Amino acid sequence: MPRLSHSKARKLRLKAAAREARLRSPAAKRARRRSRTLYRRSSHAEALAIARGHFRDVVDSSAYRGLRLRAGERIADYLGDNIAVVDGPGESGRGIGRSTVPLLTRDGSGEKVPVDLRLERRGRRLQPKAPLGETSIADDAGG
Repeated sequence: MPRLSHSKARKLRLKAAAREARLRSPAAKRARRRSRTLYRRSSHAEALAIARGHFRDVVDSSAYRGLRLRAGERIADYLGDNIAVVDGPGESGRGIGRSTVPLLTRDGSGEKVPVDLRLERRGRRLQPKAPLGETSIADDAGG
């Protein structure tokens, strides 16, 4: 994993914060609303061709690529929902890890927290501690 200096990490945090601010702008929100329906009448094949034209590397790669940490690596910080600062073991330094699956989710109070799929008992159900979406597993087949 490449080394990441403190100044580089700070620059990346500032860049991520600026991106988040741009995404919250009224113009960005209008553009997203427009894009949701722009190709709604396209066939599956047409939609795939359009997506490949704009995002070939993403469309032709593994869609769900989580962050893969090597032995001794740990997440030190988050730069966005899909980007983490990773500390290596010993003196190996820091690097950036990217995931196509979100690494952060919102908890019950709306705060961003790391996704945590470890199950915990809640009444007669099991639920992940911090899932990406509402999820639960019944104790028995009766639900």
